[in-house]
Amino acid sequence: MNPQDAEPREARSAEDGQELLLRWRVGIRTLHIGHNLAGEAFDKWARVTGVASAVIGSIVGTAIFASLAASTRVEIRIATGVASLVAAGLSTAQLIWNYPQLAQRHKCAAVKYGTLRRRTEEILAGPPASSATLQDVSRIWEQVEDIAPPLPERFRRRARYMMDVADRKMIGPQPAAKTGPPNNRPANLPKP
Repeated sequence: MNPQDAEPREARSAEDGQELLLRWRVGIRTLHIGHNLAGEAFDKWARVTGVASAVIGSIVGTAIFASLAASTRVEIRIATGVASLVAAGLSTAQLIWNYPQLAQRHKCAAVKYGTLRRRTEEILAGPPASSATLQDVSRIWEQVEDIAPPLPERFRRRARYMMDVADRKMIGPQPAAKTGPPNNRPANLPKP
């Protein structure tokens, strides 16, 4: 007979529920950190494409006036044409990728995952979770997933890496293996 078979069914399902919540906490934590990272990254790209578009647009405008004024050199006209295409491309990219809105959606998802993460940790800190509590967490998680934008895999991988590093720091360095006799007693060495 297996020892688990001797346990009451309620005890096993409570342990299963706690184990399930522990696994969910890892997934929720990953999504919370990943969406924070994505929000920060897309904010950065919004600034980069916005500033680059403005700078290149200004250069193109100035170059057009300069080339029209006095230049008959083909190289300057070609450079001006290429710069104007790059400026137009950056402006189009801003419209298509819509980094500011994407960053905001990831930040909103991160806040909701953070709330769900804290709720899950509160449940884990208390008595074993009931079936109704597990269903409540599952329902809230599904609601958050419905509004959250897809999380690119690179942010998910980076979140897992950051979690591993943080978990290793929390555990701390492992003690070195002791060499020599146990309990710090002097070794009984044979006499010469």
